[in-house]
Amino acid sequence: MLTDEQAQTLLISGQHNYEDILLLDSAYNKITLPKQSITFSVNEAQKRLMLCLLNKISCKREIIQVVWNDNHQRIRDNNYHQLVFQFRALLQRNGLPANLIVTVPYYGLKLNEPLLRELNSCGSAMPEERRKLLPQLLSFARSLF
Repeated sequence: MLTDEQAQTLLISGQHNYEDILLLDSAYNKITLPKQSITFSVNEAQKRLMLCLLNKISCKREIIQVVWNDNHQRIRDNNYHQLVFQFRALLQRNGLPANLIVTVPYYGLKLNEPLLRELNSCGSAMPEERRKLLPQLLSFARSLF
């Protein structure tokens, strides 16, 4: 289990780079995949979740400790599952596969590193024309409900 000091140290650092494939800017809460020309904003909890995954913190209890810091004793599993669900949805909205984050049953989560490397080697995760259509399709779908 992480100490509170270790969790705080993890949150202070600025930019995190995963093999030049994925960049997490902690100061601006942005994730960038330079080769795919994808940049999107994340909220504080999503940023902390990604920090955990990039630093090989995969145990559910440790992730909860880092993400919710001072309140981690009161956080329920539902909060954790909602965060993972919303983060996967955010990945999909930005043209990335939801299975970039893999659930490890009865343990926690991990970053799907082979898939991330594959996305980097293939160039774009989604062709530019399709990526431009995504916001329009989402808007249309929302208007139906």
